[in-house]
Amino acid sequence: MSAAAVLVIVIAAGEARAPTTQALLTTAAAALPPETVVRVVPVADASEADLARIGRELGAGAVVAVSWRAARASLRLHVAHGDRSTVRAIDFSPADSATERGRTLGFAIASMWPESVAGTASAGRPPPATGPPPEPTKEAAAPRERAEPASPPRLPPAASPSPAPVERDLPPLPPPASRAVGIGAIGSTGLGGSAAGLGGNAEIVWRGLESVWLRAALGLRVGAVPDLPGDDWLGSLAVGGEWWPGALALGRRWRFGVRADLLGLAHVVHRPASAAASDPQQPGGPTAPAAAETLVRLLPGLDASVRSTVRLSPRLDLTFGVGLELAAGRTDLRVGDDRMTRASLTPARGIAELGLRLSF
Repeated sequence: MSAAAVLVIVIAAGEARAPTTQALLTTAAAALPPETVVRVVPVADASEADLARIGRELGAGAVVAVSWRAARASLRLHVAHGDRSTVRAIDFSPADSATERGRTLGFAIASMWPESVAGTASAGRPPPATGPPPEPTKEAAAPRERAEPASPPRLPPAASPSPAPVERDLPPLPPPASRAVGIGAIGSTGLGGSAAGLGGNAEIVWRGLESVWLRAALGLRVGAVPDLPGDDWLGSLAVGGEWWPGALALGRRWRFGVRADLLGLAHVVHRPASAAASDPQQPGGPTAPAAAETLVRLLPGLDASVRSTVRLSPRLDLTFGVGLELAAGRTDLRVGDDRMTRASLTPARGIAELGLRLSF
């Protein structure tokens, strides 16, 4: 096959397994001339010099680079013959699925494929033989001006063109992830009172719609209550959902979204005996015997946060977010024999999370 029949598609590193890329390759291969070979090369931030070099190394007639900025796709076509480039931008709607975007880009790349390159590839191949050559005869050996004109051979029916072959440098795309598990670290600070804490959580998420995921998580945080003094252990059960709109994605590596959860909160506040003994307000004074105390309160709540993920590998994401957590009311901490309120836990808390999420 002639080198001019090779088309190289350059994509960002880590995007080869994306559904958009796979739909692009399938559509382009079907729409291009059957003698065209499509090759895929992952390169991070390919420059014009990179496209020219890749075209020379692979003997390509043309190289097209696909890049993303939010919901806009840019196609840069570099043609080896004549060393010219063409740029085309396509804007997508947030409602467009990954498959629809890939098919649109595949047809766009096929329409940008230069006819001169395809024509050069076709001209470089001899026409197919239609059968064994006839044995020479005396009439055929005679001078051409005296030979009878031969009728043209009858050609077999033309076969329907087959899609252009696609050469992939990576294994086939696995099925799209529909579930994920994650672990993370979480910190909080009270807004207008005590509720600071550090801890972690574990979660499981599963796909509901194209950009909507459902979520359930368990968390545990612990923080000091200086006014008591004592420690606040906060356990939480979260059930909610996440929305990851395609319009807020930066290529296939960065994504931005929002999350909201309904919460079940359990405050377990512990006041050690040493703290009770040093309390000047306890009956009998600081020298009176004192015992440790534990207070428990269950209450509902909710949270909302802004989220972002960074793709570390095809199945592993780094996640982080900031938001607000609201409990259903303030928690007054009444301790001692007189049951006086020594401290309160504010219902409003600022939260920040950092974690890892594995899709499967």
